[in-house]
Amino acid sequence: MIFIQAHQRRVALIVDRAREFRSIPDSSIRPLAGNLHGIDGNYVLGHANIGDKVVLLLDLARVLTLEEVIPPLLSTEPPASL
Repeated sequence: MIFIQAHQRRVALIVDRAREFRSIPDSSIRPLAGNLHGIDGNYVLGHANIGDKVVLLLDLARVLTLEEVIPPLLSTEPPASL
C-alpha cells in the first residue's frame, strides 16, 4: 500500500509491487518538454532525473477524482433481491 494526500484526504493505494521509493526534492522536478508526444500534461507533474534514469511524476490529485477519494454514502435502502 502507498498512502498519499489527495483532495485534503489521506488515501491508500494498493499496488502490485514497487521496486524502490525515493524522496525527490521539489527543486529537482522539471516541467515536461514540449516534444513529448502523447502526453498532454494533465496528469503529469513533471519529470526528474534520478541517476541515469528519467522518472515521470504523476499528479495523483488529478488522476483520482473526488468520487474515488470520497466514496458515496452508504444507502439506507435494503439491497435488491437477486
